[in-house]
Amino acid sequence: MLTRADLQGRVQIINGREYWVIDPGDLIDVPESIAVCPYCGAALYVQFEEWEQLLDQSWQVSDTGAKAECESEPELATHEEHVYDEWMKRHTYMPYVYWLPVEVKVTTWLQAKFRFAME
Repeated sequence: MLTRADLQGRVQIINGREYWVIDPGDLIDVPESIAVCPYCGAALYVQFEEWEQLLDQSWQVSDTGAKAECESEPELATHEEHVYDEWMKRHTYMPYVYWLPVEVKVTTWLQAKFRFAME
């Protein structure tokens, strides 16, 4: 996963604004100042599923293209199924109330700070 330190040297100026340039396959750590898991307070990371080209020819994550994930999610293969089921039950309660606002905030941050290298 890419942290802020990993992004040094990946800055590009587009239309007078500074953006970090990443690959669509990169995983990005979300700073705690932006968002944390609304269920357990753990750190989040983001993977990308969809992006769009803007009028300036740069590429950004689409409004629904970022998938935020909680870092506390257990590996299903290394834990008993009931451990994963309990985690999932605790992390999916009323997602439109708890998870959707976090994903909107994270996507807004991503669109303001990141562009994709599509070459």
